[in-house]
Amino acid sequence: MSRSPPKKATQIANNPFNVFHSWETYNTNIRDSSGIAAKLLAKLVSGVPDGEEPFAWMNRTYAEDPHWSDGVRAIYGKLVSIGRAKEESAS
Repeated sequence: MSRSPPKKATQIANNPFNVFHSWETYNTNIRDSSGIAAKLLAKLVSGVPDGEEPFAWMNRTYAEDPHWSDGVRAIYGKLVSIGRAKEESAS
């Protein structure tokens, strides 16, 4: 049985980061929404106080989900390990 995507899947995919709080109120495209999210995160990470964990610090402003930083930290760790493995195999 084939499942069709939700009716609003395309609209949600245009703003998966919920920039400006909602894909419904700010429906744009993935390039725009990812650019806005990236600029905000770059701004936030530049102001991380000494001794603060960067993902947890950004979580205070960026995400409504209090566990956002846990998932992002795990994804970041996986990407770092993939990068290291590729570097090691190239040398």
